[in-house]
Amino acid sequence: SADNMNSFSACPVSYKGTMVGELSLVGKLMTRSDTPTPVADGTPLSFRVDKDDDGKTIKDGPFTWNLKSENNAAVSNTATDQYGVMIDGDIKDDGGLLVTDQFSHEAAGPFQFDFKPPTATGIQVNKAAPTAETMYSGHKDNVFTVDGAADDGVGLDKAMTMVGVGSCDANKPEKAADRSKVAFVPIEGYENVKAIADLAEEDGTVDKMDDNGVNCYVAELTSLADKLGNAWAGNGDGKKAADWLQTANFGVDKTAPEIEDVEFDDGDAFNTKSDIVVEFEVQNPKLASGDAGTDVLASAASFTIADGKDADKDPDVIGTVSFNLANDDDATATVGTTLPGEDSYEATITVKDAATPPNVASTKVSFTYDATPPVFTGSGPSGEMTGRHDAVSVSVSGEITDLTEIKTATLTIRDNRRVVPGAPPRTTSPEFCETLDPVVSDSRVPRNGEKGKGVSVANESKSITVDESFAINAAIGTDSLCVLLETKDEAGNTKNYTVGTFKVTWAASMMAIRTGADTSVALRSLSITEPSSADSPARGTFSVFLLAEPTDAVTVTISGATDEIPVSTHPNADSVFNRPITFTPDTVNTQGNDNPDDDVREGGTWDIPVAVTVSHSQDDDAVNETTTLTVTPAGGGYDGHVASVDVTTVDPDVTFSIDDVSVNEGATDTVTVTVTRASADTAALAITIAAESNDPITLGTVTGVTSEIPADKKSADIKITITGNAITGTADETATVTVTPSGGRGIPTDGIEITVVNDDAP
Repeated sequence: SADNMNSFSACPVSYKGTMVGELSLVGKLMTRSDTPTPVADGTPLSFRVDKDDDGKTIKDGPFTWNLKSENNAAVSNTATDQYGVMIDGDIKDDGGLLVTDQFSHEAAGPFQFDFKPPTATGIQVNKAAPTAETMYSGHKDNVFTVDGAADDGVGLDKAMTMVGVGSCDANKPEKAADRSKVAFVPIEGYENVKAIADLAEEDGTVDKMDDNGVNCYVAELTSLADKLGNAWAGNGDGKKAADWLQTANFGVDKTAPEIEDVEFDDGDAFNTKSDIVVEFEVQNPKLASGDAGTDVLASAASFTIADGKDADKDPDVIGTVSFNLANDDDATATVGTTLPGEDSYEATITVKDAATPPNVASTKVSFTYDATPPVFTGSGPSGEMTGRHDAVSVSVSGEITDLTEIKTATLTIRDNRRVVPGAPPRTTSPEFCETLDPVVSDSRVPRNGEKGKGVSVANESKSITVDESFAINAAIGTDSLCVLLETKDEAGNTKNYTVGTFKVTWAASMMAIRTGADTSVALRSLSITEPSSADSPARGTFSVFLLAEPTDAVTVTISGATDEIPVSTHPNADSVFNRPITFTPDTVNTQGNDNPDDDVREGGTWDIPVAVTVSHSQDDDAVNETTTLTVTPAGGGYDGHVASVDVTTVDPDVTFSIDDVSVNEGATDTVTVTVTRASADTAALAITIAAESNDPITLGTVTGVTSEIPADKKSADIKITITGNAITGTADETATVTVTPSGGRGIPTDGIEITVVNDDAP
């Protein structure tokens, strides 16, 4: 800088005591070595000696020479040389005599000098010169740098810069033509900006004013100095625009695009590569100034998936992304056929805008490519077996595995004796079981709560342990059966497995329990709905008969009846007699005997079904009664063939309670009526809450309130309003509220009393 002064002094007295009268120094550029030598064409140092007020050189010691930057503007050390200061010529005493040999002649130094100011040819952002209306992101590398910011000396790469950023409108090029008249005007707070991240978002255009009053940005180099203070002062006379480094207009977009609503059409598991299409939306948020951000670049979007085996490897581009924000923001990404083998993948969708460098938005999406159906390993029933009671138990065990979730895994028992129309008869065949035969009817389905369509063992996992037992009900003759496992995974792969083929030969001496006289449908349970009237009970029936002629009379007893669920074996359904049933091998039919006092037991020949009546009358509770009826034969070769029927009554009545049983005259209270049914049901139960017409109360809807117990619920809390009407006299009065379910009764049937408290003085 202009006041950068370096001084050198010489001792005025020799080692012999001689006073120096004349002495001069020289500064020469020297090579950097153990034996420095002068550089022939090196720029010498320019010294200035001390002078008195009259401008005369001071002759009295000590002697001082000054090196000043304004006299050495071109001097700076390089990486290969340095400066030394040494005696120049002879040394004389005050009398003019030579006394050189009395002084040391060694050079002082080496010294490093830097009087050269930094140079500058342009301003860069992120190491690139801005072009007109460039939009920069807030990337950490987007910093202001200066071209040519070096001084080739000890200040090399140590330049200190100041960059001012101002509005384009306030700093148009024509306004900077004469720096002696028009100065650069930075925005307040932007006098010294280091990086784009320090600037607010602006759109970079100059054709309108933004909401916050700034159109776009322009930056100027306001100062540049090295660490010694040597300062850049423009490239010319300082009055031309070219001497003051200013960027082109630019904007700032630090807002990344947004990726929304990422989803696959139907789940995230696929069995065909071409079906793996992910849909999403791309939004381009506005800048903080309210302006539109830079365009999102469809060409810069990507859909990638990591290799997975090498964490350091860059993701492999396996898909394509296609969208056009000029029309809409909907986009799709398609994996295509380049996807590796079956596996679960995590893909990355990346979208970029046109800022420099781009603002980036990305999101991850997981999917599974699975083209293999579920795999079953295990075993089921096989061979021939004999049924000696009313059912044969068979078991299936094993494991089902898959890459994706197993959605369907259903076991069914199938009749394997059918033939294909127009084809020769076929015997037991796994292929036949899998492809052609219908599911065996309800009479042949397991007794574990699943009927008709088999048993589902799917449990929303990728691995299922199968351990199921099936009860095959009795039938006459020999059955050829098979067990079929039908599977389907989340990706849509399906496969059926025949897990067992077997034959059952049923013993002739079997007793059957059927619904009514239908000998093709076995009975395991019976349900009776409680009647709405107390005058006549509700009934259910089943029949008992033998499958083969007995060797002697067979006596069948039925046990398990209760007071709530009585049983009658009398042909008159109203009879309460539960006498043993007798089957005989002859042709005598005594079932028509209506005399309850007759010693002859109701019954008949072995091949005529005998009806059994099960009753249930209206009761004063809301409980589903249950019992198990045991049917036990004895004699005639039928000993031990015991059967059972589970009986359940369905009670449609409800119990109810009210949380407040009093209301003041003229007042309105909100009360809660809790209604409860015997068990939860899949259907809602309509409820009517009413008061007697002459009661001194009014319900919320005057005549009554209609609500319900929701489906799959046992009870419900129903809030209603009750108003105590005006009553005559001074005594309290009572009102009755009743609850009636659809098709049932409210218990207590006579309702619940509510007291209306009289507020008149006695």
